[in-house]
Amino acid sequence: MSDLVARTSADFPHPEPLEPAGTRRRVPGMKCPAHEDVLGQLHALLASESGAAATYENASRSVGDAVVARRLAAIAGQHAAQAAELRRQIERLSGGAEAPKPDGGAPWARLSEITEVFLTGPAGWKNLRDRERLGLQRFRDALDRVDAGSREILLGSLIPGQLRNLRAWDEGASDS
Repeated sequence: MSDLVARTSADFPHPEPLEPAGTRRRVPGMKCPAHEDVLGQLHALLASESGAAATYENASRSVGDAVVARRLAAIAGQHAAQAAELRRQIERLSGGAEAPKPDGGAPWARLSEITEVFLTGPAGWKNLRDRERLGLQRFRDALDRVDAGSREILLGSLIPGQLRNLRAWDEGASDS
């Protein structure tokens, strides 16, 4: 095992230690930039997950193949669950304030284009699978930008869920 692999996150301290969820210090009249950055990161992930859930749900209703429709609906459900987990974490970090409902997600905003590409065959599978890979990369990139509680959620729930979505696409591509 290489020396780099054997090291732990304790060997590579974050330049600004993040405080555990719910233990932020308040200075009257000042916002904690690290806390706001964490919330911003989680809001961006929430917007993407909510958009993905809506895209897959709509796509599942627009395809004629029942097997494909069920697969799309299952992936929509996974994205909806991931969005709900992110929403709960945002609410915890915000002291119970309800997380705003996103109006879509940047990589998922063009539903008709995605659905049209999807319905054209293998190129559509590749397009959506690439979007799932992008989502996985965003989760992994966020690991260094969030607090310890959010990191646990990313590692324990969101990243494994995204990997399940990718496996579903791989199975779908092999079925086509």
